[in-house]
Amino acid sequence: MALVTLPRQLVVDANGTPRVGAKLCVYDAGTTTPHPAYTTPSLSISHSSPILSVSTGLFPAVYVDPDDGDYKLVCLDADDVTLWSEDNIHPDGITQSIIGEALYPRTAAEIAASVTPVNYVYPPGHVERYSTNTTPGTTDMSAAFLAAFKSGETVIGRNTSYRINSSVSYTGKVVIDMPLSTIYSDVTTFIITDGTGSRIRALNLLPITTPTTILRDYTNWTNAAGDVEVSFEGYMPSLLDTDIWAGLSAGVQGQLTQIHPGIYFKVSSASGGSDVDITGVTGKCISIVLEGYVDSTVHGNNFTGNGNTYAAVVLFNGVSVDVSSVALGFTLPRGKNNKVIHNVIKYATLSGVTIFGHDDFEVGGNDVSFCGESGIKTYQYDTVAGPSATTACISANGRVTGNKSYQNYHDGIDIQSYYGAASFAYFYRGITISGNKSFRNRHTGITADNAGLNINNNNILENGTHGISFIGWDSTVVGNQCQSNTLTGTSLVAQPFDIFLEGDGIVSIGNVVKNDAQAATYNYFHAGFLGAPPSPGKEGLDFANYCSDGSAVLYVEPSIPASQEGALLQKRIRTSEHLAVSPVRVISGTTYTVVDSDSAVSIGASGTCTVTLPSAVSFPGRKLNFRTTEAQAVISASSNVVPLVGGAASTAILAATDGKWAELQSDGTNWHVMMAN
Repeated sequence: MALVTLPRQLVVDANGTPRVGAKLCVYDAGTTTPHPAYTTPSLSISHSSPILSVSTGLFPAVYVDPDDGDYKLVCLDADDVTLWSEDNIHPDGITQSIIGEALYPRTAAEIAASVTPVNYVYPPGHVERYSTNTTPGTTDMSAAFLAAFKSGETVIGRNTSYRINSSVSYTGKVVIDMPLSTIYSDVTTFIITDGTGSRIRALNLLPITTPTTILRDYTNWTNAAGDVEVSFEGYMPSLLDTDIWAGLSAGVQGQLTQIHPGIYFKVSSASGGSDVDITGVTGKCISIVLEGYVDSTVHGNNFTGNGNTYAAVVLFNGVSVDVSSVALGFTLPRGKNNKVIHNVIKYATLSGVTIFGHDDFEVGGNDVSFCGESGIKTYQYDTVAGPSATTACISANGRVTGNKSYQNYHDGIDIQSYYGAASFAYFYRGITISGNKSFRNRHTGITADNAGLNINNNNILENGTHGISFIGWDSTVVGNQCQSNTLTGTSLVAQPFDIFLEGDGIVSIGNVVKNDAQAATYNYFHAGFLGAPPSPGKEGLDFANYCSDGSAVLYVEPSIPASQEGALLQKRIRTSEHLAVSPVRVISGTTYTVVDSDSAVSIGASGTCTVTLPSAVSFPGRKLNFRTTEAQAVISASSNVVPLVGGAASTAILAATDGKWAELQSDGTNWHVMMAN
């Protein structure tokens, strides 16, 4: 505090007589607004207004708070006639503002950016240097954050809450380090253009509005629209939630575009940006998007996702539209050496991590769960307008290693490149998918396609459709543990497998399948495209794969070189090649059910023989040979045999003529007569 120094301490008239009853008014400088004035140095007792002189014409001591700023004094006589007025009086004493202005004067960067601090007590870059956070968490500090970015300093704050009502858009490098602060926002919090070299070191983001979410029951994936609730424990539903979407209110359906705090780095030209490092981000309903950047890392973050974009973390490159599918007028650079590592991500409406258009990337050591689509995903060419309309969205030469992905509504790890496109072309990808644990996802543990993939040493448990599904060329599937997949009954295909491999040049070695629930069907399948033989010279290899439920549940297409009798396993695993050398089954009865060990059946019945064939769905590619040694017909117990000339399936296998024979082969739907006399 400081004692007011009066220009005239004693008020007298022209004759020198003290003016008894004179009045002193204290106003804010330049106004007639009363300025706080006190009777004591402790500023505990306020003066009356106006302040009256005593009988000697002297005024009592008057104290003001230096932090209240400059003031004006007006002296009046007893009849309220102004005797004198003094304005813009600066209080004596050193204040926080004075000290702050001395320590933290306006910087050259602030001057160049036309930024004028309002609270010099805070250093450059501190959010509250540029605006007063009157009611933490309620006062809009959007302009203050923009001013802090313009300062060129590290943006910092106090241990308090800030609110951003409008996205803070800035062009250039930013550094944010706010470990003690919480920022509330429903909009995309920060939009940074050409942010090469930016650093996000610590940031806690929360939405202003609590969303309506669904927490899926992963035991059977059965939910109803009434299961949604206002909560942060779950993801915001989308159109992919076909079982509940139609039953949701318009407000719930619309929240995806209304609640999406996050950080969006973008670029303004095809040259792109680089060297962005984002770590220490925590909070709820967040997305982090790097669009057009290389050599950047998102690591050590722990947050839940939102539904405003493709994933909680998006690396978006290689295409000519932005993440909202708006044409850019240039093509984003291909991603290179970008990393998403050691993050904990839950409750993204779509995927936890999504990669577009990369030639080199790493997704490693992440814990991703309870997302509405896949845990980890490379985006797929599907001809749909937007970033997936061309093959430019396909990524290659990546490493997806050491992740844990679980209880997601679609796939645990989806490294596909084509989806629903008119043609499926060879595209070398060179991606390694290794050391991951993917479990209890509604569909597939790992699904991948195209060429040059290495799917090795993964632990795949209790997913709904396939454990591992791969369709493509020239790839390895080695040392994976696949156990108890298909248990939830949510398979999207008629025949689920723990391991499903289709294509040319696939090498499958040392995989282990365990599945008590599927003992009556194949758990392991390895063939060419669509279950046919692989292309000549592209047969691949199948060696030392093992199923705990025995030989009856593994299928290897006969042309694939296979050996399942390695000394390490000491257990024969069934292939169609093995079936082809099984002894001829000779029967004489009028009914017979084909068993797994049959490949050739000779029938000498005294009447028409009815044969129960195995399910063609369960045995795609399997061949069976039939012969009759009597003039008696052989028919199927079901209309599932397509004749040699084609047409509709019927029951006929052999006519009632001795010596008739036929070879049948399954196409996965029916048995076809491929050769006959």
